[in-house]
Amino acid sequence: MDRSMLLVSLCEWGLKILAGRNGRAYERSNKLDELFYLINEETQCMIIQYLGLSVDEFNEAISKNAGYFRESGGYVRDIPSMDLSFLEKLLYIIASLVLEEEDYSKVKKLLLGND
Repeated sequence: MDRSMLLVSLCEWGLKILAGRNGRAYERSNKLDELFYLINEETQCMIIQYLGLSVDEFNEAISKNAGYFRESGGYVRDIPSMDLSFLEKLLYIIASLVLEEEDYSKVKKLLLGND
């Protein structure tokens, strides 16, 4: 699995956890934009604010990076329009919301390679 697919997958799983905490069923969606709107509005606003984007900028970015999952299964590879920087920032924010502070610090160190 390459970096882009890993980022999309981790963001997808994190959004599913947040949607589940909100009591919302995500059925079989793999698209980040659809999953994002299943989380509560307060958390949506927090994520957008932490990213430093307007709502319109966020909607454009998450739609562009919604996911590259084929209906037949498996991720589409090498999508030139995918914004890895946006996905990385989104992942860090989702991870901070999903994980307890101590666990988040450990995961961040692992991902960044810092000791």
